[in-house]
Amino acid sequence: MLGIWDDHAVNPEYKALRLKYRGLAGSQFGLKSQKWMPVD
Repeated sequence: MLGIWDDHAVNPEYKALRLKYRGLAGSQFGLKSQKWMPVD
């Protein structure tokens, strides 16, 4: 979620993840606009 929502992910547990994985926030933002597909 942090990789997709960046600063909009406001749950307290994301603070530790932001410190541990710098550069992760927002790195997967493109996934937000991907077309939905079922998983087999």
